[in-house]
Amino acid sequence: MSASVVSWPPDEVPAQCEIVRTAGLAHYRFERCEGRLAAQSAAMRYGVRVFGRGVERIMASAGAGDVG
Repeated sequence: MSASVVSWPPDEVPAQCEIVRTAGLAHYRFERCEGRLAAQSAAMRYGVRVFGRGVERIMASAGAGDVG
């Protein structure tokens, strides 16, 4: 399984964070990030959960609450 490196949208986050995409499109992990507060703030805006050094992308469609 290969990991893809994606850049965090600089539109919301002043600090660039390199995120490694693992286990499909739904899981992201922070590789190196400058400013945790900025990252967490952006994570909340983009609808992702930040736990420890990782971030879990929540794939939610418009109108769809939680998908069991």
